[in-house]
Amino acid sequence: MDEDYVKWNEEAYTEEYNYMLMHFNFDMPVQDSRTGAYYSYDYSSVHFVVLNSNDIVEQGLSQAQIDWLVDDLSTTDKKHKVVFMHKTLYSAGSHVEDKDIVAMRSQLPPIFEEYGVNLVISGHDHTYSESFYIDKDGSKVGSTLAGGKIADKGTIYINLGTVGEKYYKYREYDDMPIDFGASIHDQYLKHSTFGKLTFDGTDLYYEGFMYDAENDKVIPVRGGSVGPVETAVALALSVVVTGGIAYALAAISKARRAKLK
Repeated sequence: MDEDYVKWNEEAYTEEYNYMLMHFNFDMPVQDSRTGAYYSYDYSSVHFVVLNSNDIVEQGLSQAQIDWLVDDLSTTDKKHKVVFMHKTLYSAGSHVEDKDIVAMRSQLPPIFEEYGVNLVISGHDHTYSESFYIDKDGSKVGSTLAGGKIADKGTIYINLGTVGEKYYKYREYDDMPIDFGASIHDQYLKHSTFGKLTFDGTDLYYEGFMYDAENDKVIPVRGGSVGPVETAVALALSVVVTGGIAYALAAISKARRAKLK
């Protein structure tokens, strides 16, 4: 194993109580993991990068994390590159004006553009939104493709909302390049939201969903219907950004129990 990567160890037991590192054993770069962790992995021809958006300095993410990110993206030979990060750079919620997010919005998009990141999936703001495909400056370069296929030009930023019951007010900003989201809010979301990624061996596809607890139905955010197998697969995507498998399953289980009472 590369000497720059280390296995999980007892440093996960910190005052910050890092649940992820306490319960999951995986390789990651040497780093200060008290606020979270950053790492990457491959699935077939898709390269996934998980950033620690709590690892913040005045300029945005720490220089150590940025150096690692540039090296990681520049050395992968995978066709598709996807970034997960909890804090969202572009969304329809109040956090987009937070100082640390404003700093990351200046810092990260040029890197994503240079190294071909076409999809960024986030949370933090408990609203659901999909941006246009945009360039490093936030200017529109394209719209969502038919069938949810991820484009080769520009970066789309998807804010997954929440798999729980805590919703934020949907906010529209003149300088936020949001393509979709307002139509599924009545100021606030009515349902939990999550997403599914599909890789068919060549292309990558994304689709967003709502879970209607009252009627025990999963509904694509852009209309249509979905079956139970797709539901189970889609749920896995939401937990990466919003906080853990146990939490996600508990949230939906709680909603179902409430329905049966």
